[in-house]
Amino acid sequence: MRMYKRIYNIVENQVHSYYMEETVQKNLQAVCFEMVSNTPFLIIPGNSNLFIWNIYRKTVRHYQYTQYAKVVAETKERILGIRFQGDCRVVYDEQVLLSIIPELNVMIDFAKMVRFWERNLNHIFRIEGAHPLLKNSITEIERTNGMVNIENMLEPYGYSMRQLQRIFKQWFGYGPKRYCQYARLLHVISHMQEKQDISVAGIVEHVGYADASHFQREFKQYMGMSPKQFQKQYLGNFLR
Repeated sequence: MRMYKRIYNIVENQVHSYYMEETVQKNLQAVCFEMVSNTPFLIIPGNSNLFIWNIYRKTVRHYQYTQYAKVVAETKERILGIRFQGDCRVVYDEQVLLSIIPELNVMIDFAKMVRFWERNLNHIFRIEGAHPLLKNSITEIERTNGMVNIENMLEPYGYSMRQLQRIFKQWFGYGPKRYCQYARLLHVISHMQEKQDISVAGIVEHVGYADASHFQREFKQYMGMSPKQFQKQYLGNFLR
């Protein structure tokens, strides 16, 4: 049985239903979602900015700019969440997030949760925008799936590499090179979803890694498992 996911675009007032193998829409200010699965959920490292309420455990967690893959829910656990763009910073009170668990718990109808966030999103969260250079850099890195020359990317803006590194580290806790690696990793995983029987050699050729050992080493560094293990255990059941 495939895991079912419901997503609501709070900004554009649209309700979407997806199976998990489809990707979340990009460039949205905020989306809310509800998930239940017969396998664990995994967060892919990168610019994730997720708030996840585990209804079974009565907990809430903020996963911001996760640097390594993490399991966020076990089999059959119902989770509700909000995902913000990675180029914004979200200010919140954890006690307020915990206090709404009872209200979320009784929202069996997804449409009711949508209406709840329409009314309360701006009261519960305060969103702060990022530096324009960071926004532009993120757009270009994601457009090229991480395969961009960072120094060439900077030329139109008149900033130095040192300035860009400082802005990235202040925002994410790591530099633009690491962000490129995450973007490339996400591209790899998306490609693995589209072609689930693809070999390591096929991935290396498609994405442009130097060789198979480089790809497998980088994948295991951030995902904590080999590409084959990921394909077997988690392909289709992940968040970003």
